[in-house]
Amino acid sequence: MDNKVNLKPVPYTNLSKVIYLYGFAMWMTIITFNNIIDSGTNTLFIEQMISMSNFNPDSVIGSGLLWKAIPLNYASPIASFILWFVVIVEIIIDVLMWRAFFKVLKLTIQKKQLDENCIACVNLALCSFMGIFVLFITGGIWFGYWMHQGQFQLAHLISIIISLLGLIYFNQNRSSISNK
Repeated sequence: MDNKVNLKPVPYTNLSKVIYLYGFAMWMTIITFNNIIDSGTNTLFIEQMISMSNFNPDSVIGSGLLWKAIPLNYASPIASFILWFVVIVEIIIDVLMWRAFFKVLKLTIQKKQLDENCIACVNLALCSFMGIFVLFITGGIWFGYWMHQGQFQLAHLISIIISLLGLIYFNQNRSSISNK
């Protein structure tokens, strides 16, 4: 009697792409949810960044940037506006990410290749994902957040890298798709 197990290859060649999109769609959705339910914390972080209140005016570090600081009496309402604007943009990105996830999932379940429409949907979602983090990192750099809020800069930079890797991953065989 032969005890060999007949293992067939997984028929879903796009399974890792489904997992990738699920992971980052869920991650982005949790970020949005947290920004809504804990808006006070995020408003405070934005306020500290735009008012540059973490900077010591008597220190040499960052003293050349302090002219950019928004006065504290304006910083709080501006920070609140920024946060709720970001939440609206994040909701749009969440929808785009989930839409891409479900398109890839559907084609994977049907054992079909990802078509141009699906790839375009994924590209829009990932470019939107990247775009918000590019805005975060450039806005933060303007206010010198890397000196006092470096953990945010690192998270934003990693998110940009993640989206770039996703764009490469989903588009690496694109010429073979368009030739079929």
